[in-house]
Amino acid sequence: MLTFLLPVLVIIAAIRSAAAAPTPGAATPPQSLCGTTRRTVASPMVDPCFDIHLARRGGLTLETDSALMAMTKVMHHLSGYDFDNEIGAATYLCKGYADVSVTIKGVPGRTDISVKYAIWGAFLVGHSITWWKAVRNHVFALEYDGRVVGYIELEWTPVQLKLAGSSGDDDDDPDRAQDPMDAILSAQAGPAAVSQDPSNVTLAAPFGDDSKMILRYQEVTTIDFTKWEFFANIYLELLYVASFPPRWPVQTMWAVSPPDFPKTYIGFIPKPPYLAEFRHVALASLNTANRILTQHVAHGLIITISLEEESIGESVISRGEFPPE
Repeated sequence: MLTFLLPVLVIIAAIRSAAAAPTPGAATPPQSLCGTTRRTVASPMVDPCFDIHLARRGGLTLETDSALMAMTKVMHHLSGYDFDNEIGAATYLCKGYADVSVTIKGVPGRTDISVKYAIWGAFLVGHSITWWKAVRNHVFALEYDGRVVGYIELEWTPVQLKLAGSSGDDDDDPDRAQDPMDAILSAQAGPAAVSQDPSNVTLAAPFGDDSKMILRYQEVTTIDFTKWEFFANIYLELLYVASFPPRWPVQTMWAVSPPDFPKTYIGFIPKPPYLAEFRHVALASLNTANRILTQHVAHGLIITISLEEESIGESVISRGEFPPE
């Protein structure tokens, strides 16, 4: 099924020179175009003038699976907004992983934050979790050209608190009828019910219309991933997807080798009549992330994405030399 060589119209995060994952502290920071030294080594898709640093070092160790899914939810949620707009402060909880909350906000006196800063910050925070394989209740400052533009706070949340889901910002965006995370992780029956077969997941009306989105998973059991490798790739794909309007059509795209995990890649190949949109890829990434944690195993995957029964393309996550043959 991977015997394709479609024109690669979009190449993302191609860091091909990394032969092995660097040890913390040993990597040489890239030089920022802003004239400062960038501390975070993650992806060339993040503006080199942008970076994060610890504004408050937390003392409480958080559950890593919950933190990984919380950051996935945040990136998926943000992918539904215009990259160049601003959003208000928000706290995100992920159903099923609600012991970790993520708050994104602007600086004091200015609660709004640019969507692109929030996306870049969420990606770099998620990247730091996969890098260190641990997470605490830190507060990260987001900075652009040395100026703080916002904050991301990770915190333990008592599970008895009512789930807030997303912040409620969906109501301000006509293109987001609901948060599809409710359709994916809700255990309740009803219009947002999810099939129980982990190889054939049906999402009922995930975009607020009458259509169904079906994800069919084919595992490549000869290829194993750690969850850190898997989520590093998921974050990389969501970072790219979030850079485009959610209803834009998707052309062939690949995210190649997160720098800590060389020779892994994730991508999407659309199929005629080319109905796939970036929001479809984002939703598939979100569901796949949850599937990895609930199945407790990560293999290479080929994910056929269908609207109703019509296939619109395949997402692929694998390892090896690129491009695939």
